Amino acid sequence: MATSLLSGRLRLGSISVPTRNLVPTLTIKGLPDPVYRRLKQQAEAHRRSLNGEIIVCLERAVAAERVDPAVWLAEARAFRQRSAVRPLSARQLSAARQAGRA
Repeated sequence: MATSLLSGRLRLGSISVPTRNLVPTLTIKGLPDPVYRRLKQQAEAHRRSLNGEIIVCLERAVAAERVDPAVWLAEARAFRQRSAVRPLSARQLSAARQAGRA
């Protein structure tokens, strides 16, 4: 027990013994001001702390599924066949562009 007390830290007259279950800490350097402001706005809108908002953003980013292009194209082609929408011809696309500019 004396060994564990000596490895702790003296804090306001008591000894704090570090545990092995510490939560990792991340420091972000060089965060652009616009990104910081947007995160702060999002945190306020979601009624979270800035730290909480950043954790949610990171969780979403790392949990996002990678899209396999071949699978995605196969699903798009299957959807096109089910919906019976024909692809536009070059002439139809050109006419739509001209109509949009008018």
